[in-house]
Amino acid sequence: MVRVAFVAPKPEVIKAWLPIYYYLRKKANCKIFIHGRNKEKGYLESVKVHDYANKKKIKKFKPDVIVFGYPYRDKDINKYKKWSKELIYINYSPCTFHKGENSYITNVYNDPDIWVVSPGRFMSRLTKKKKVLKFGYPKNDLYFRSDNKPLPVKLKHKVTGLYMPSWDERSSFKYTKRIVGKMKSCEHNVIHKLHRRGKGSGLKTAHYYWAFQKADYMIADIGGIVEEFTVTGKPLMAFVNKSNPYDYSKYISLLNKVGIRWTTKVDDLIKFIENPKKPNYKPIPEIFYALKGASKKVGDFILEGIL
Repeated sequence: MVRVAFVAPKPEVIKAWLPIYYYLRKKANCKIFIHGRNKEKGYLESVKVHDYANKKKIKKFKPDVIVFGYPYRDKDINKYKKWSKELIYINYSPCTFHKGENSYITNVYNDPDIWVVSPGRFMSRLTKKKKVLKFGYPKNDLYFRSDNKPLPVKLKHKVTGLYMPSWDERSSFKYTKRIVGKMKSCEHNVIHKLHRRGKGSGLKTAHYYWAFQKADYMIADIGGIVEEFTVTGKPLMAFVNKSNPYDYSKYISLLNKVGIRWTTKVDDLIKFIENPKKPNYKPIPEIFYALKGASKKVGDFILEGIL
């Protein structure tokens, strides 16, 4: 019997390892404990999630393996090491960039004691350690499920557009009325999904793979959501705000390398809505080693190879 604890310091992190949980919960030789901030609405309503602030229960559970994603503080990792002899890190975003030598991603990818599940070649280049599992991106498997919870959107027209802006200086938020208005004037169904930190009249929900399934095209600000959408193979346009205070040159290089269209002009977004061009991007193997199946590979590794 393998005892596995899934840990999420913040609720949105749950999606990183959720497909692995879905796979392992069906296995008779696996006992599962979920240690999170709170429930992820739309995915874990019927699953018991132990309060992240309560450390006693997970210590009592004595996990053989801890699966986690996005440790916001290094002290979280130190706690995980005390609780279990094996740690597996799952990327919350397909391609994460270094933000300094002391950033969480730098520390995790350089820690020789932590297994890292690498989505694709881009992330594999960030480390030279041996504990790298080149399995792909487990989160992608949510896209291929048939039971994703629908969002409260009426789909009356033949074409559906998905708009997912960010929230800060890099956001297209100030152009929302024009972008959404154009979608409506073209008689497209509109799925306007806000970032968890975003404000406005759009949908503020943690789950969005149903939207990926229903959308015929997507417009989004640069970020992990752009890379995630490439699993669909559908038309995509990324927006880069000229007033962006961050250096996203590496990100732009990635978009160019895999063929993802991007622009700094809102007029280009409007033209794209009028005629979403057939995509020519190729996410394999730079972003993803494979489009699906990573959660099963991680699950089998936990049951058969890690201990």
